[in-house]
Amino acid sequence: MEMTTPIIVLTALTLALGGGFAWYLGWSQKRILMLELQLKSQSTPAPVGTNPLVLGAYERLALYAERSKLTNLVNRLHNNEMSAQAMQQTILQALRDEYEHNTTQQLYVAPQIWDAITRMKDQNAYIVNQVAELLPNTAAAIDLSKNLIQFAAENPDATLNAMILTAIQGEAKKAL
Repeated sequence: MEMTTPIIVLTALTLALGGGFAWYLGWSQKRILMLELQLKSQSTPAPVGTNPLVLGAYERLALYAERSKLTNLVNRLHNNEMSAQAMQQTILQALRDEYEHNTTQQLYVAPQIWDAITRMKDQNAYIVNQVAELLPNTAAAIDLSKNLIQFAAENPDATLNAMILTAIQGEAKKAL
């Protein structure tokens, strides 16, 4: 019997240590899992629709797309007392200023939307420059304004504004 008592004590001690070790492993695994989930929830962005900044960014860019339409630029900026060159520079400056004013919106929108906004600005500036280049040096602002409006009417797909507005609307709907 004496031999069995040390075996029983050793077995009980082994089971206790083994049980304690198993409990510790389970507890530590649970703790690690909780920490991982905490970190993941902090680093994973919220779904797009839950962030009002995203919707606000799409709204701002839709407004920019509207304001940068050639006809809207002409209507807003036309001044009969300007030369065509001065009008050209005023339009180009307005395109740049509005674009720069909205650059932070790229943080909240899909990269392809921001790339399209940049291409739209560049395309509209190119059109303004090309139309202005066709005018004589003595042309007045009214000449540039008329030619830009005529170009926009005859070539509605030349500017990217309508296509970009459609893309922005689609992305904004996804965000809702």
